[in-house]
Amino acid sequence: MIINQHMALAPAFVDRERARRCDGTFHLRFRGGGDFTYRINDGILQVQPGRPERADCHIVADPVAFVLVSLGRMSSLRAGLLGKIIGYGRRPWLLGRLAKVRVDGV
Repeated sequence: MIINQHMALAPAFVDRERARRCDGTFHLRFRGGGDFTYRINDGILQVQPGRPERADCHIVADPVAFVLVSLGRMSSLRAGLLGKIIGYGRRPWLLGRLAKVRVDGV
């Protein structure tokens, strides 16, 4: 339930200037949960349920760690080293940029 709410609110907490450097399609798969698609185009984030046909990056994440990283309460490096968030794909460098597109709204 928390992930669904987080996905609904995520577009409101995006720094458009940083997001412009992160254009792409991301597939997010949550352990014990569902799949979501992040599409960033010209600084605008769109979130849709389900898998994309083709993704630039794939992210497999523990839901709690994903929320903590996206809110800036845990570093993406720590989450990766602990195996809580794993990323791979055609353009893996976008993962580092994705972690920085959010604006701290809490």
